[in-house]
Amino acid sequence: MLLSLFSILWGILICLILSSPIGYYPLFISMFIVSLAVYIVAKKFINPSKRLIALNVIYFFAAYILCSYFLFKPSTNNYFMFSNISKEKKAVIFYCEGEMEKYTPYYSGYLTKDIPFYLKPIHSYQLKKIYSKIELNTKNQTLNTIARDVKSSILSYKPYYFYIAYSAYTPTINSALSSAINDGCSEIIIINYSSNNDLLNDLSKVVDFKKFEENGVKISVTKSIQLKGEFQEYMANRVINMPSKFDGIVILTKNDDVGTAVKSIINETYKKDDMILVTDNIEDGVKNFIDKGANNILYVCLDESSSGLNSEYFYPRTLLKYTDKANIVGIKDWGYDRALVKATIKSFLEVEK
Repeated sequence: MLLSLFSILWGILICLILSSPIGYYPLFISMFIVSLAVYIVAKKFINPSKRLIALNVIYFFAAYILCSYFLFKPSTNNYFMFSNISKEKKAVIFYCEGEMEKYTPYYSGYLTKDIPFYLKPIHSYQLKKIYSKIELNTKNQTLNTIARDVKSSILSYKPYYFYIAYSAYTPTINSALSSAINDGCSEIIIINYSSNNDLLNDLSKVVDFKKFEENGVKISVTKSIQLKGEFQEYMANRVINMPSKFDGIVILTKNDDVGTAVKSIINETYKKDDMILVTDNIEDGVKNFIDKGANNILYVCLDESSSGLNSEYFYPRTLLKYTDKANIVGIKDWGYDRALVKATIKSFLEVEK
């Protein structure tokens, strides 16, 4: 019985040490060391059989997995007061990527959403190490600035309730919807300020749209801002207006149609189709031009709405081994520009009408 308790405790502590913020280390590591010392002393009075040892190994992993489940399970605490619905009230939700600013196990759950529960603590530990290097993730700052300008433009047009929702931070889409419903809004437009061209389908996995419809609430989702000509021209002009000229340009995106449109605009200036490559793999794209003898390479991230983990950590780390072979610079994200606000408003108006 004593051995079983130790096995369960160690499974929980290992999960917590891997997943918890660094500030909790003294507590959990101290508990682990003390429990280990107590076990070593108590071991003199325990003579477990092989069957009992095997059983306690199972207890250890069961405790580890259950602890991981409760740490990373999605929140379901969203309350919808449909009795307050008014046909006169409408809402806009500015939906964007977003990322946690500092490491916390709960919000790291989104970044590890496709990972099995038993591996989430390990991946969270890797994220924790990254955050210890970057200290503060500033991705949300630019997104908040864009959202502020979009809000100002929309509210000067009509009296909408306005909310923001992040894909990987708080408030989540369900939290924003809950706020809109509790404020009595019967019509909600979700602005898709992301590179996700299938957002409605993805949101349907976490939002019960049928429940809203049954309660008289209409929800619409705009097309991705990427699909607007203003966005494509803005990103292309950032390349064209750069003071340096390049012999290799990598357009990084998962949306080939958008990448091709941006490439076509750039080609009007560069006139060389073979020096622009659209790909979703930054390393393959850069290596392709290095193999061709390119000395100055530019990569353009079309899918990064703001400067986050990909643009500030993963991409530079991936390209580090090629920096002695070519000069590599990047347009790492969309940044802030009034053209982006204009494209967002046009996407909104297409649905609002």
